[in-house]
Amino acid sequence: MRKPGNQRGFTLLELIISISISALILPLVAGVIFMLQLFPQRTEADIQAQQDLQLVGQWVTIDANRASKISTDSLGENEYSVFSWTEYGGDSLVAVKVTYRYDAADTSLVREVTRNGVLDRISIIAQNIAAVDDVTFSSTPPTFELNSITGLYQFNPGRVTVTPRSTVEKIGIDPAVLTNTVVAQLRAQFTTSMPTPLPTGTPRPTRKPKRTKAPAPTETPPPSPPPAVAWIHLANTPGAVHAGGRLATDGAALYAFRGNAERDFWKFDVDTGNWTSLDEAPENVKEGGALAYGNGFIYALRGDKKKDFWRYDIASNTWQELADAPENVQWGGSLTWGGPGTIYGIRGANRKDFWKYDISNDHWIILASAPQKLDGGGSIFFVDGAVYALRGDNKKHFWKYTVAAGTWSTLADNPDSVDRGGSLTGDGGGYLFALRGHSSTDFWRYEISTDTWEPFLDTPQNVRDGGGLAYLNGELFALRGDETRDFWKFNTGMPPPEAIPILEPLSEPTAPSNTPPTASIDIPTDGDNFLTTDSITFSGSASDPEDGALFGGSLVWSSSLGDPIGSGMSFTASLGAGAHTITLTATDSLGASHSTSISVTVNTPPGNTPPTASIDSPTDGSTFLPNESIVFAGSAGDPEDGALTGGSLVWSSSLGDPIGSGGSFTASLSAGAHTITLTATDSQGASDSTSISITVNSPPTA
Repeated sequence: MRKPGNQRGFTLLELIISISISALILPLVAGVIFMLQLFPQRTEADIQAQQDLQLVGQWVTIDANRASKISTDSLGENEYSVFSWTEYGGDSLVAVKVTYRYDAADTSLVREVTRNGVLDRISIIAQNIAAVDDVTFSSTPPTFELNSITGLYQFNPGRVTVTPRSTVEKIGIDPAVLTNTVVAQLRAQFTTSMPTPLPTGTPRPTRKPKRTKAPAPTETPPPSPPPAVAWIHLANTPGAVHAGGRLATDGAALYAFRGNAERDFWKFDVDTGNWTSLDEAPENVKEGGALAYGNGFIYALRGDKKKDFWRYDIASNTWQELADAPENVQWGGSLTWGGPGTIYGIRGANRKDFWKYDISNDHWIILASAPQKLDGGGSIFFVDGAVYALRGDNKKHFWKYTVAAGTWSTLADNPDSVDRGGSLTGDGGGYLFALRGHSSTDFWRYEISTDTWEPFLDTPQNVRDGGGLAYLNGELFALRGDETRDFWKFNTGMPPPEAIPILEPLSEPTAPSNTPPTASIDIPTDGDNFLTTDSITFSGSASDPEDGALFGGSLVWSSSLGDPIGSGMSFTASLGAGAHTITLTATDSLGASHSTSISVTVNTPPGNTPPTASIDSPTDGSTFLPNESIVFAGSAGDPEDGALTGGSLVWSSSLGDPIGSGGSFTASLSAGAHTITLTATDSQGASDSTSISITVNSPPTA
C-alpha cells in the first residue's frame, strides 16, 4: 500500500494513452460478447437441421426399401416424390403410397401416407424449409438434398442394392469398381449412409430462423441410428424341427409346424419372445408339410405322400379337415395365400402339379403345370397378382405364374442351386427373400422390378430339411431345421415405421371416395330356360380399380325367389321352379359394391308317359319243334326317352324259361304252350308289356 506522501495522479500523457487503449479494447470485447450471444443460436439451428435430416433419412430409407416403384414424374404441385408398394393388411393386400411434399404454410417437408386410396397419416418430418426449391429428389439412385436454414445437406438411402458414395469413400473403395462381394461387405459394416454435409462452395446467404410449432431440439432428441444388419438368435423352438417344418404369420404372431413325423404345432409371440404349444395337427407332418395364413385361419398340407389338407382356426385353437389335395404331396410341397378366397399350392414330389384352392366352395382347381418338376426346396409366394416359385430339386430355376393370364414365365436363376430347406417369402412389396437350404448358409434377396437376385447376410448356421422363412413387421424370421431347435430373426437395419418419431401431426385424415367394383355375369345368359332337375353353371367376374380382380366371397350370387345359390367366380347349382332374377353382387375391400342381374326361367319336368312295346317275332299262334332256335324281335318307343334298347326290353315266358333282353336275339324253349311277354321300361320307371302265345311240340317217341 502506498504511503500518503507517495500518492500522485495520472499525468496528461498517461490519460491520453489509457483512453486510446480503452477505445481499441472495448469494440473487441463487445464483438466477442456479441459472437458468444449468437453462437448458441447457431448451434441450436445446426442441431435442429441435423435432427430433421436424420429423421428424413430414416423415413426415406424405410420407404425406399419397401417400395416396388419410385416416381418423380407427373407429380402434383409442391410434391417431390412418390413411393408405392403392396403389403399384407390382415388377410388382404393393401396398396400403399407415400408422397413427400412441401407445406408452404409451415415451411416444412411433409410425409403423406395413403392405404388403398384412403389417407392414413400426414407427418412433418423436417422444419425451417424456406421454399419449395430447398428440397430436391432424384430417384436414380434415391437421393434427397435438403436445404434448411443452416446450410445444404444430402442423404442417400441406398435401398441396400445401392452403396452410397459417402459410405464407399469412408473405407476407401472406388465406387466405379464395386462388385457384389464388395457391396455385401459394405452392407455388413454400414447399413445406411448417415447425413453428410456437401461441399458448400460459395457460402449460402444466411436466413433468419423461422419460428415453427415443432418442439425445440432439446425437447425432442434425434432418432437413434438404425441397428446393424444381423441375424439374431431367438428362443429355441419347443422341439427339434425337421422335414415338414414350416412358418406362417397372421400379421401379429408366427405359427410353425415341427415336421419330423410329429403333430406339434406352435405359436411364437414376437412381443414376449416366447413359444406356445397349440392344438396338435390331425396327423403326423413330414416332408412336403406346408402352411399359409388367410382370413383368420392357417391352411396346411400334411405332406408325407398324403393328400391331407386342413385348416387351423386361430380364434378357437381347433383343426378342421378340408377337401383332399388332388394328389399326394411330398418334398417341395408349398402353399401361399393368393388374395381373397384363394390358396395356391404346389405338389412337389418331383412333379409339375400346381393347384388353386377355392375357400368358399372347399374344392381344388387344377391350373397350368409348372415349367419343370419341383422337389425338395420348392416354395411359392404370392404378390401383386403373381405366384413366384423356387423349383428346388438342386436346381437354380425361378418362375412366375401370372394369375390373370394363367401362364408361367421364366425369371432370373437363383444365385445357386436350391434344395431341401429352401424357402421363399416376401415383404408384400418390391422384394422377395429366399433361404437356399441345401446344407448351406446362403440367404438372398430378389428385386421384382429388376428381376435380379443379390446375396444377403449368411445365416448363422447351415439350413436343411425343415428350414422355413416368414416376414413380419419389417423383419424376417427363420427356422433352421436339420433336426435342431434353432430359430433366428434377421434385422434388416431399418427400424419399423412405428419406431420413427413424428414431430407434429397435421389435420385429421379424411377418406376420399372409393370407386366401386364392376361385376358381370357370363353364364347363364339372360332369358335361358332350365328344368328343376338341371345342374346350372353360374360363372361371372368382377374387377375393382383399387383391389384388382375379385374372387371367392367377394362375389355373391342370389335369386329373387330366395333360392340359396353360392359365391365365387364359377360353380354349379339347381334352382326351384319359377321366374328367377339372378343377381351377382361384387364387394371390394372397403365395402363398396356393384350388382348386375339376368332373368332365367326354371320349369318342372312334364309328367312321364309310359313307353309302348310291340312284338314282331314270333307271331301269335306259331308252333315250333323241340330245340328249334326261335327268333325273338321287338321294339318300344317312349315320348321322353325315344326308342328303348338293351336292358330296357325284357322277354319272359309263362313256363318260366329264361329267354333274354334286347331288341333281337335267338333262343330255344322247352316243350309246352308258352305265353311270351315283352316288357319295356323307360328311364323314370314307367313300363308297358305285350304278349303272344306259341307252342313248342314234344319230341316224337320211338
